[in-house]
Amino acid sequence: KFPETLTILAPQTFYNCNNLTVVVFNGSLQEIQDEAFYGCSSLGQVKLPESLTSIGKYAFYGASAVKTVTIPANVTSIGTMAFRKMGASGKLSVTFAVIDGWTCGGNAVDASFFADSVALGTALRGADYAGAWVR
Repeated sequence: KFPETLTILAPQTFYNCNNLTVVVFNGSLQEIQDEAFYGCSSLGQVKLPESLTSIGKYAFYGASAVKTVTIPANVTSIGTMAFRKMGASGKLSVTFAVIDGWTCGGNAVDASFFADSVALGTALRGADYAGAWVR
């Protein structure tokens, strides 16, 4: 578990940490920077805190054991390829709590995930999910 005083998780904090299975975020974390959990292939449980506002590039790239991710309502920025190469057997469920006022870097999530397993607001339906999303 992270200390309550932690507001920013630095780049590559757990880069390729294959033994990491669960992360418990504190209620004051605002930013997960680039590649923080890149290649954490055993990370199976991710519950992002409501305080989170920004997810960096490649933040969870390759965290292949993760099956679900809920993007909190306060998130306004998702970096390029933040959620690529995730999901056991190629299945990842991503839920967006809110979609107004945020940007999403190109290819943040594999477009194929959106076909069957993602709950989206009507404003995102028909958008170019693999491209850059900007308000």
